[in-house]
Amino acid sequence: MDKIVIFSLPFVSALIGWFTNKVAVWMLFHPKAPVNILGFKWQGLIPRRQKEIAEQTGEVIEKEILQKHVLAASLRNMNLTPHFHTFIDELVGKALVTRLRAMPFIGGFLNDGLVDQFTAMAKEELDIHAEPFIEKVAVEVENQVHVKQLVEDRINELDLDELEQLVHRIAAKEFRRIELLGGVLGFLIGVVQLLMLWATGHVSF
Repeated sequence: MDKIVIFSLPFVSALIGWFTNKVAVWMLFHPKAPVNILGFKWQGLIPRRQKEIAEQTGEVIEKEILQKHVLAASLRNMNLTPHFHTFIDELVGKALVTRLRAMPFIGGFLNDGLVDQFTAMAKEELDIHAEPFIEKVAVEVENQVHVKQLVEDRINELDLDELEQLVHRIAAKEFRRIELLGGVLGFLIGVVQLLMLWATGHVSF
């Protein structure tokens, strides 16, 4: 047997292993639509199970990562006072005052000092009612926000090309390692075959 062919076994096996794993990674996403081959229906794993993946991902995120009470607690812990005060400045100090000044009689009595007083009073009242308001919003979040459904709907809405790009962005290194591992294992298998041929006397070094 030609020694060149014999000693090329590890490299051929490495190429086959690398190519096989590359095809396996490709088949995670392709073909995107079902294709009949020799009477069998073939479709990529992720396109075929997109709905199931979306459902299970949403369930895991809601139960293990982003529960409703976590969202509500985060809202309760947020310091929204500066944002409320900015809103009052915009509402009273600009929008409302502009409209009042355009009104007969009232506009003539409205000066900057009075505007500042109105703004300060509005902020004081808002500070009093801010906490109960935030609590109501937090309760509504717990009652109305369905994390599982939101995640599930978002994944199902993703175009398959977008989903493929997303998975590749997350796991590109892992996919390359899988392909490389196929080459390494193929090379080792080729070496084992070569050693077996040598041990049985079919080839000599």
